[in-house]
Formats: sequence, structure tokens, C-alpha cells
Amino acid sequence: EASGTTYTGHEVVDELGEKIGVIDDVVYDAETQEPRWAFVKRGLLHPRPAVVPLQWGSYRATDGSIVVPFDRQLVASAPKVREHVLTTETEQALLAHYGV
Repeated sequence: EASGTTYTGHEVVDELGEKIGVIDDVVYDAETQEPRWAFVKRGLLHPRPAVVPLQWGSYRATDGSIVVPFDRQLVASAPKVREHVLTTETEQALLAHYGV
């Protein structure tokens, strides 16, 4: 699924079914074109999107939502990213935060 439209606009939930937000943007691996990171809009109270890794255990549920193996609190406390650009440092910080 190399097209961003397959993720963008889909709801993201944790493994308990708790809504985290809606995918706004996806960062793909330059080599494999696999989706690596999702920028997730979490609502009006959270203007900056949360960044969630997609390559470790996330999957699409039958209702079309994307289920990630991280709870809402972990996603909410992830390092924030400006301008939808992931630098190497930012990616390392996010990987450390999610423990992957």
C-alpha cells in the first residue's frame, strides 16, 4: 500500500480501542516505501500532531481504523515534531520514547 490515501484520514486507536486521533500525514521509508510514521491529529486541544510509528505491530482493523500497539498516554507524551519533517535526531528520540 504505497499510496498515502490508504492511511490518511483513517482513525488511529490503541489496542483497547481507545481513539487516539486521525492520520493527517504518513512518512514512508525511502528504500522500501513501507509506511514508517503517522502524523496523528488529536483534536482541537492538541494543535500539533502526535507522531506514531507504523512499522512495529500496527495493523488495519476490519472497520478501517489503524490499530497501534501503544496506548493513548504514550502517544500523547511523544516528542512533538514541527513541520512534518523527521530529522535523524527526532526519529531517534521517537524510537527511544516508544521503546522500539
